[in-house]
Amino acid sequence: MVPPHLAVPLHATAVPIRLASSDATHSEDAPAHLIRRWARDLGFDGVTTFALPQAGSIATVEPVLWSTWNDAWLARYAAERWFDVDPRLAPTLVHGLPCLWDGGSIAADRRPQSFFDAAAREGIRSGLAIPMSSPRGGSVVAFDSSASPIDTARRNAILGRLDDAMWLARAIHLCRRPLHERPPPGTLASRRLSERERSCLALSASGLTSRDIAGKLGIASRTVDFHIGNVLAKLSALNRHEAIAKAIAQGWLPS
Repeated sequence: MVPPHLAVPLHATAVPIRLASSDATHSEDAPAHLIRRWARDLGFDGVTTFALPQAGSIATVEPVLWSTWNDAWLARYAAERWFDVDPRLAPTLVHGLPCLWDGGSIAADRRPQSFFDAAAREGIRSGLAIPMSSPRGGSVVAFDSSASPIDTARRNAILGRLDDAMWLARAIHLCRRPLHERPPPGTLASRRLSERERSCLALSASGLTSRDIAGKLGIASRTVDFHIGNVLAKLSALNRHEAIAKAIAQGWLPS
């Protein structure tokens, strides 16, 4: 349950799940096409990330914005300074919990409504926003969707895959983490992947299953799982998404 002293905004539903921490090495050179594909696998259309480069609130610190959406939309968003009315941002940072939002169900004043109208034209009508911890400030990974309204079936589908969304958000966060927040170079130098491990991970990044990878490499699927297991251990990753993100950050996989 959400603590009673936290008033959840009408336009967002807080989901009480604690995020796992990670001491990963990251890169800001994220492959947008890969991130977009991961999001679509979860039933969303795109991803937007917000990073506060230093401690503070969105009232005093302008977030660093990145998205799989087009540059014209990002430029307009920044020019209009919609940070303070974006339901993906403030409620998520305030409560520190994932938030569902649906622009079509919000009765908004003129300025917020201008954001909802413009976002809807772009194809951003609802979504799931997940907060991430950062040594220098807060950040949010938002999965964006053109679906609206969020009916019971859609809500249950999102909540049913919330664990997957949490880990995917972590992987995206690792990819997009600002350069100055990376741990010192060489942190994972002693954990370099073997050629076979690298091959298995690269094929996994392209969307292949263990069985598909086994067929391509001429090995058993259990051998693929063994190599992927070694990769997870070497990179201190919790799943394949996070391992791919960390390998890209190290330059061990192409972005």
